[in-house]
Amino acid sequence: MKKSLFICLLFIGLSNLLFAQRIAHLHPLYRSLERPSLASTSFHFEATPISSKSIQVKESGLSLSFPSSLRNKLRLNPKTKNSMLTNRRLKYASLWAFTSLNYLYADLVGLMDANLLNQYQTGVVNGINITPGFLTGAAAYMQLPLANVFLPLVIKNERTLRWVQIISGSIATLAQAATLFVGDGPEPYYVLFSAIEIGTTAYITWDAIKWKPRIKH
Repeated sequence: MKKSLFICLLFIGLSNLLFAQRIAHLHPLYRSLERPSLASTSFHFEATPISSKSIQVKESGLSLSFPSSLRNKLRLNPKTKNSMLTNRRLKYASLWAFTSLNYLYADLVGLMDANLLNQYQTGVVNGINITPGFLTGAAAYMQLPLANVFLPLVIKNERTLRWVQIISGSIATLAQAATLFVGDGPEPYYVLFSAIEIGTTAYITWDAIKWKPRIKH
C-alpha cells in the first residue's frame, strides 16, 4: 500500500514538473524572461586591421577575420545611416526636386501678376516675343532640372554623376542669374525665387566639385 502511494505521488510530481516546463516554453511571458530578444539587443563592433589583406572584428569577446576585399562591402557600424547628409545621390535628387518646384511655382505666381499677365496676353514679355520656338526651347531647358531628380539615382558611375552635377548646376545657376537682367527689372517675388534657385544650384555645383568619388579597382 505504501509502495503504491509512493509511486502515485512520484508520478504526480513528475507530471507537474513536466507541465510547468511545458508552460514555461509556451507562454510568451516566460519565453521573454527565458532569453533576451535579439531585436532589442544592440551590438557595437570594433574593426582592427591585422594585415594589408585582412581585418579583425571584435565584439564582446568574439573575434572574426575578414579579407580586405570585403572591407567596402561590410557595414560594421550600426549607427551609420543612409541619410541625405551622407548620401550624395539622395541629396542631389532632393535638391533638384526642390529647385524644380521653385521654378514651377515662380511661373505660377507670375501669372497672378496683372502687369505680367497682360504681357503674356500680347505675346511679348519684357521685350521677348513668346513664340512657339521660344516655348519649345524653354520646355527643353526645363528638362535639365527635372531629369536631375532621377539621374542621381540611376547613374551608377560616381565620376560620371559628379560631372553631370557640375555641368547641370553651372548651367542652371548662370541661366537663372541672367534672367534677373531681362526687362526693366524683376519684381520682389521673382528676386526671392531666383535667390533660392541660384543658391540651391550653386550649392549643388560646389558640392560636386569638392566631391572625390571612390575609384574602383
